[in-house]
Formats: sequence, structure tokens, C-alpha cells
Amino acid sequence: MFEAKVPNVNELADVIFSGLWDGPAGYSEINRCMMRGFEAEGINVCLRSHRNPYRTKMRMSPADCAFFDVLQRRAPRHDAVFINSTIPHGFIDSRSGHRIGLTMFESIDTIPDLFRIFCNKQHELWLPSKMCVRAFKAGGVDQPIHRMPLGVDVERFRPGVEPYKLLADLPHGFRIGCNVGHSFRKGYDVLLRAYYEAFTSDDDVCLIYKGYYGGSDSPSAKERVMADLREVKAEYGRRTDLPAVQVFADCIDADEMPGFYTGLDVLCTMTRGEGFFMPGIEAMASGIPNIVPAAGAFRDFMDKDTTLFVEVDDCPIAGEQIKELCHLYDGLRFVEPSHEDCAVKLRWAFEHRDELRAMGQRARKVVAESWTWERANRRMAERLRVIFQGG
Repeated sequence: MFEAKVPNVNELADVIFSGLWDGPAGYSEINRCMMRGFEAEGINVCLRSHRNPYRTKMRMSPADCAFFDVLQRRAPRHDAVFINSTIPHGFIDSRSGHRIGLTMFESIDTIPDLFRIFCNKQHELWLPSKMCVRAFKAGGVDQPIHRMPLGVDVERFRPGVEPYKLLADLPHGFRIGCNVGHSFRKGYDVLLRAYYEAFTSDDDVCLIYKGYYGGSDSPSAKERVMADLREVKAEYGRRTDLPAVQVFADCIDADEMPGFYTGLDVLCTMTRGEGFFMPGIEAMASGIPNIVPAAGAFRDFMDKDTTLFVEVDDCPIAGEQIKELCHLYDGLRFVEPSHEDCAVKLRWAFEHRDELRAMGQRARKVVAESWTWERANRRMAERLRVIFQGG
């Protein structure tokens, strides 16, 4: 990706970085990449780690562990910029320096009132997508907003990486993948219905569902994933010809994730809402095209030349199932993808593999040219230097 200099614990930090960094969720991956990038740009960071709410931590290399250990032991300058990188109601109310809130949200057109209160205590917001910019403005945020697109490590996620070892043993020819933190918002129900209606056991196909619940791979969390999937399968109980589904309800180590994507033919995610969508851009970097709803933050980096878009039936107010994991979704609207059209797109992908591979090649080219972490971190570093100079 980029060569961050070896941090010097005795150098004062220009930036105090507050957020998760050692868990399996998206913010942790984003924050690790940002801190490495800032150091590579010559901006010293000290890390103020949030308490990790996840029972599972991401295993990292000894070099990475040493890198982040130094960042946690550094002292900041008295006027260091303070970056909160998390969900808004997790912002720490620092009184020192210029405060930046780097955040996102998943609803289609606005944010919870609680978020507005926390966001307006920052000096500025960094948001990763056009959808988020619109939603936060509509939700009453009146502090300056800078759109700061995120990126992907195109050296780590690339075509040709050895497929994940557990995928290599699967017998089925055409592999449809899904990589989500399991919840109703991620649309597992839409995906399964589409898959069961597109294929039968006579088709040489397998759905590989990687989904862990609540950031944990505990036995109870795994059982929750399996129970939800069984409930959808029960709708097709009279059929004896259902196609194969392989479930991974564990967290996969960071260094094995690139091989998850290269073991697939297509990534299909029927999510009802995303603030950016890291799995989608990681798949693109790996040369794997996506099937996604035709509305959402990922439209910033996906188009019809790289992606199969599924029609959206409606954008209803959040129901009880989507609110179960997050009460803040109450009263907000989310996308409802058409499982019928998803089935059509899955079948097309299965029957047009040459065209699908060409889409994956174009997807790789798009992210390698315009959506790298180097590019994203350079943009953020330029803004920080303006702030350092009083701008």
C-alpha cells in the first residue's frame, strides 16, 4: 500500500486520533489505513483507542502491533488536531485543538437527531460519500462538511491472490459471495430468496455467505446467523432441489481477506443501506464485480460498466427487524431491493461469465486509478496542513 515511516515515540503528535482500530468492523479497518497513511504523509499521530465493543479482535502482524503500540504511547502537541473517527454519538468531547468528526451513516436521506447534536460540536465533518453529505445536511448539521472519499489497498486486494484456504476445498464451480456484519439491514433475506429462486441443485453454483453477528464469533452469535438463514430457507420447505449454501460465521483474519474475494466469481450484497461499503470496493480491487441495489453510497465508485444493479422496490421507514440492532434507525428510510430482480441478475452473471470477468477487470482499473488509500490519505493530509496553518 504505502511505506509508513517507523514512528518515533518521542516525537510529538500533530493529530490525536480517537477511534476503534483492533476490531473486525469497518471503522477499525478504515482507521488503521488512515493512521498508516498519515504517518506516510509525515503527519505524526497519537492514538486514543476506544474500548473495543467486539469480543473478537483482528489478528495483526508483529510489525503492525508494534506500529500501533508506538502511536498509543506518543504525546500530542498542545494544539494537535483532534479526529473522532466513529459513529457520531461515540465522539469524544475534546476541548483541545481543532475537532474533526469523520463519520458516516446508512439511512437514505437523513440522520438521527442525536447525531446532529454531536456533529455540531465538531469544527468540521469528513464524510465519505455524496449520499452521506446530503443526509447529514438534511439532518441539520450546520458545521462545514468536507467530502473525504475512502480508499482500498490495491496491492493487498488484487487479482491473482491465492484463494482463501477454506474456499479452495468447495466443489462448486460458480461462486457467489457475500461479506457482511450480519443483520437485517444487510439484506440477507433478500439475497437468499433471490438465490433460491435463481438456481436449483442442478446448477453448479454455491452461495458463500460470510456474516458474523454483533462483531463476535461466539457460539451464540454463530447460532443467530444460522437461525436467521434457516428461517428464510424454511419459506422454500417444499422444495427438494435448493442450491448449495456455505456459511462462514467466523471472523477471517485481515491477511486472509484478499483471498476470500479472489475465491469468488461475483460479490452480491442486498444491503438496505451503507455509508460507504468497504467490501464492495475491496472486491472491485480484487477484480471481482458486485451485484448491489441501485441506490446507496457505493454509487460514488460503481457504475453500470463495473456493477450489476438491482432494482429498488421502495425506500420504506425502518421496521422492527431493522431497528433490532440499532434503535437510532427509528423513523428513518432504507432501501428495499427487489429479490425478483436480484434473481435475474444472479442468473445473468451465472450464464455470462466472460462478460462478468470483463466487468471485474474494469472494476479493478477504476479503483486502481481513482480509489486508492494513497489518494484518500493525500487528500486528508492536504486538508490537515491547511488546518495546521490556521485555515
